Amino acid sequence: MNDSPQRDLPPYDRTALGDRLQQLTPEIAEQVTRAFLERHPEWLSKYGERARKFGIEDARFHIDFLRGAVEAGSVQAFEDYCEWAARLLQSRAVASRFLVENLMQIETALGAGLSPEEQAVIARMMEAGRAACDRDKARPACPDTPLSLTRAVYLQSILIGARAGSVRIVEEALKNGAGVFDIYAQVFQESLYEVGRLWQEGKISVSVEHRATAITQFVMAGIYSRAMPARPSAPPRQAIVTGVAGELHQIGANMVADVLENAGWNVEFLGTDAPHAGIVDAVRAQDSDLLCISATMLSNVPNVVSLIRDLRPHSSRLRVLIGGSAFRSKPELWMAIGADGFAADLSGAVEVANRLSPRRADRETPGA
Repeated sequence: MNDSPQRDLPPYDRTALGDRLQQLTPEIAEQVTRAFLERHPEWLSKYGERARKFGIEDARFHIDFLRGAVEAGSVQAFEDYCEWAARLLQSRAVASRFLVENLMQIETALGAGLSPEEQAVIARMMEAGRAACDRDKARPACPDTPLSLTRAVYLQSILIGARAGSVRIVEEALKNGAGVFDIYAQVFQESLYEVGRLWQEGKISVSVEHRATAITQFVMAGIYSRAMPARPSAPPRQAIVTGVAGELHQIGANMVADVLENAGWNVEFLGTDAPHAGIVDAVRAQDSDLLCISATMLSNVPNVVSLIRDLRPHSSRLRVLIGGSAFRSKPELWMAIGADGFAADLSGAVEVANRLSPRRADRETPGA
């Protein structure tokens, strides 16, 4: 399928249509829910006023994602959303035909407030979305469904600034059996890589990039408490995670701190843009086994070099693990600057950290 339904609508007009959809959302959500419950009074009998409340929320959700797909010029984005929504309903023993009906109602209700050209754009989006729902009817609900679809829908959610929607997407993944750190690695990390790529290519503004990051930090904060850190069988190793002075991107380092703590490390997270002297003092005070440094911009690498040089005289045991996009783009750079290891992603961070710094009890074992 051609993923550019707006051939007759340039980017400016797509944005204008998105703004129009946002303005119409409250009115259309109320109207569609009222009509749906008139046709299906059994929903009111079964769920009471919750049926109206959740119906309005769901309709707003559908229109939000329709808006995001329109502004992106992507039919596929809306197909992914509708397939995800159909799976969600199926997991709750609700037939996807109700979603199809809801989408038809929304299209009809929107039509009165849009131009013929805009109606044509919405019609093609909705047709593709309904087809995605129908294809999903034969797909069994599966608790270990791969997270690729969740990632696609989550990415769209953070790009359009739907904070509540982003929370809902992740909550549903958790309910369906996904692990917290599977979501970290496969949803958050991969989505933010794509956000960064879109920003570098000039396809989104820096404000959208910052908003997507802020939403992800908010969602992370809400789910991390559900991850039970591993209980170490020996005294835990000590790690410090930070970003050097000038490093303003915090979320990657935050994720590394979380996954190391879950793997049984004692972690002190200093945040990013940390003062050079403060990092040195923290390493000395904690007698750390590992220092993890994140750098996203090549311009911050000289500060990383300086920090490593100043730390070496203070600890022969300390190992330095490097990560961030500055080093992913230059695979051999970490060795040239005197680090002990490099991790390209979250799973790699735990693996390399454990290899660089065995448990102290293991190191003290004769012959180890």
